[in-house]
Amino acid sequence: MRLKPKLIELIRGATTVGILIYGAYYVYTNLESFRALFEVNWKIVAVMVTFILINIFASASENAIFFRVMEAPIGNIESFGLTNVSAFFNLILPQGGSITKAIYLKQKYGIPYSKTPAIYQGLLVIYLLIGSGIILSTNLITTITGGTVPLLFWVIVLLGFTSGILLVIDIPQGALSKSGRIGVWISNYSDGWKNLRTNKTCLVNASVWQFIIFVSAGIWVSTAYYSLGIKINPLLGVSLSVIISFTNILTIVPGNLGIQEAAYGYLTYLSGMLFAQGVIVSTLTRVVLLFMTLL
Repeated sequence: MRLKPKLIELIRGATTVGILIYGAYYVYTNLESFRALFEVNWKIVAVMVTFILINIFASASENAIFFRVMEAPIGNIESFGLTNVSAFFNLILPQGGSITKAIYLKQKYGIPYSKTPAIYQGLLVIYLLIGSGIILSTNLITTITGGTVPLLFWVIVLLGFTSGILLVIDIPQGALSKSGRIGVWISNYSDGWKNLRTNKTCLVNASVWQFIIFVSAGIWVSTAYYSLGIKINPLLGVSLSVIISFTNILTIVPGNLGIQEAAYGYLTYLSGMLFAQGVIVSTLTRVVLLFMTLL
């Protein structure tokens, strides 16, 4: 049974309110732990901000590669602006960033809405493949050096690599032209996806930028822990940044409020630290990212 849009919005709204109430309760019951936010090392936060900027620029550059394949002549600077505006709308609406980019591409460059899902699919596949490769590498290095890797990290690697199957899948277009408007939409999407997955230069360049995205994210996640006096292995920071970013694939509430905090807490706990420490780190990163987005 298909849920009506108003019912979906009601469920999302109720979920958001419930998360806010529980979040306030959690902060209240762990107030002593959250006092650490007032003792942040701001010099380390400055390093964190630097790598966040690198991360955003790398993400914008990767997006620009896919936009250009779709014949939208967007430069890295323009894409940087679009990425930040999209990040702002992600704070307001689930998938608000994707909607913003689709409207921008349509209004300024005439890219059909039916082609933008191909862009997001291409970004998703590269994102999962490179992310899984990084987690696999950090898992192996940690294991070789005598460390312990949670089973969940290996499972995520396996699931991530299966996304590569999408690179060899194409949609037959024989009967699409006779299917009316729906056929046109699917045909546009199929054309866009074929252009992306067969463009090796695009895929390689996007993979390089995606690697930079994950490494820079790993560094600023590690510095977030360090700024609160929590020392972690930088390799663990990279793994955490990749896995936590995977939780943003499906956005249920704006900004994945509460879900991101739970992911930080749980993964931090699996890594031998306190759950509350992960939640505090997540709070710090959310505040810094919000400030930078609004700025």
